[in-house]
Amino acid sequence: MKITPDDLPKAIPHLAFEFFHFSFYSRHLKDRCSTAVRQAVGYTLLLHFRVLWDFFYEEPRSDDCGVGHFRKFLPEFAAAFPAENGKPAGARGLSKNLNKCLVHMSAERWRKPRPWMDFYIGYFAGIETRIAQFREALPAELQKSLIKEMAIFESRYQDACNQPRSPKEENGGVS
Repeated sequence: MKITPDDLPKAIPHLAFEFFHFSFYSRHLKDRCSTAVRQAVGYTLLLHFRVLWDFFYEEPRSDDCGVGHFRKFLPEFAAAFPAENGKPAGARGLSKNLNKCLVHMSAERWRKPRPWMDFYIGYFAGIETRIAQFREALPAELQKSLIKEMAIFESRYQDACNQPRSPKEENGGVS
């Protein structure tokens, strides 16, 4: 199954989901919380990062949607969001590493050392930049749709990390 021009508007809500959650979890990665919550936030962030990395930098396979499809079918987008010359430095194998350590029980998990979180954090600002550039390059109707979809997530998560912690939570579960 190949991506067609009709798929692009349908991809927008899914991109909004990925854009919002990547930004949300990257903002909250350093929040004061339990080790278990911090790890859950980290893994969730890496999953959204991997999806966006592949969207912006990897060659799509099968029915994968990539930024190249927007360039191919939307000439005004292509003019405003030109193709990059390769991936950022040091990023070879990044998607494969995340694939092996997050979504497959592969022997590579214990046979090959994997990068620490700090390695991936080094690429987060670039993804945030690409998200902003992508949004600005979209034709007006798709841009409006993306902004509307992201606002829905924003409203749902508005107070997610602003809730006061109970005394029990502050004391590590001890009353």
